[in-house]
Amino acid sequence: MRFLVTRPEPQCSLSAQRLAGLGHEVLTVPLMQQLTVGLPLLPDAGYAAIAVTSARVAEVLAQDSQADVLKRLPVFAVGDRSATAMRQAGWSQVMSAKGAGADLAQLILQAGVKGRLLYPAAADRAFDLAAALQLAGITVDTQVVYRMEVLGYLPNTIEQALAERQLDGTLLYSRRSAEIFTTLVAAASGLELLRNQRVIVMSHGVASSLPEFVETVIATAPNEEALFKAALRLS
Repeated sequence: MRFLVTRPEPQCSLSAQRLAGLGHEVLTVPLMQQLTVGLPLLPDAGYAAIAVTSARVAEVLAQDSQADVLKRLPVFAVGDRSATAMRQAGWSQVMSAKGAGADLAQLILQAGVKGRLLYPAAADRAFDLAAALQLAGITVDTQVVYRMEVLGYLPNTIEQALAERQLDGTLLYSRRSAEIFTTLVAAASGLELLRNQRVIVMSHGVASSLPEFVETVIATAPNEEALFKAALRLS
């Protein structure tokens, strides 16, 4: 089978290698590129815990001059991938919500966190964690530590692969990537190019960002393992 992987580097190449190792052909087009902003000098008062909704945050925090202090704090991660990334970066108290943003908020509430929560995150976020925890009296200090720069055009090779129906599926990992992909296709050849194209997505939220006439296959869980299983069931 032939798949198109759209996530940012270096994850794009890693995912492509995994699929290639399973005997499939893979095209790649990273729809976004990470631009690191980093943390400002944090207040001395400190935080009760850290919330993480992206594995990319782990590397940013680990390289920060305040990392030694931050590593003393417990971490609440949205899923297993971000939890693993934080452990590998040196955090020892890491709990995974094994889901999406709402699941993370619920995990934090169940843990009975008292005090301020540090939330290092991307500039564009699909879920408002601060709003979800506000009613429970938890103050969330959201700090943008990285931004994703969007690809400006669809490469000719990808446009041709779509036009000639050479792909068995396009893998989209986030609502933002679905929006970018749709915009780039529309600018290149028009949205009709996506008609009856098969797209494998991480969640119903991602699927909702695509035109209704796109053939969507939704993973059973919001992680890459489930996404790959959904893709490989198509064979």
